Amino acid sequence: MVKFSSTGAFTWARRWGNESPGPYYSCYNYGFAVDAAGAAYSIGYFRYTVDFDPGPGTQNRTCTDTYADMYILKLDASGNYANVMTFSPLNDYIYGYDLACDSSNNLYAVGYFQSTCDFDPGAGIQNLVAHTTYYDMFIAKFNSAGAYQWAYGWGNPTYSDYLRDVGCTDTHVYPRGYFYKSYGAQDMDPT
Repeated sequence: MVKFSSTGAFTWARRWGNESPGPYYSCYNYGFAVDAAGAAYSIGYFRYTVDFDPGPGTQNRTCTDTYADMYILKLDASGNYANVMTFSPLNDYIYGYDLACDSSNNLYAVGYFQSTCDFDPGAGIQNLVAHTTYYDMFIAKFNSAGAYQWAYGWGNPTYSDYLRDVGCTDTHVYPRGYFYKSYGAQDMDPT
């Protein structure tokens, strides 16, 4: 991640992750957001063990199985490690694709997952269950401290569905993705 001033002056650059022991890299970055305080967030997925601290410290997280776990990394306005949240489905995949922040620094995350996944990064358990072998889309909200607020998962039981982008205001959230119309009508109300 790189930060420039509004005049184009270089401010800082940060890198995190490790190269995997296999033919693939271990950390994929897909979306990002910046909150009102200037903190920068990155969302993606990882495999193996990854050091999420781009500085001299170490913040290793290990994927719980051979699939993929999701992460949301927060760097402060100076590019220093602030925290990382990780999410692990039961023996399956979860892909985080995009983030948005409102003016209160609440964070909204979207992507898609399989199996059962706990969306509470704290001690609580807030499981969402996807349809059997297909991907379901998800949207989740976390407050400015990273605490779970709510999450919804939904999808077509006969094929995979995906959320890839999200935008927000202080009163509304706008996720965007796609599903396969040929496999039937899609109920977009996850409640």
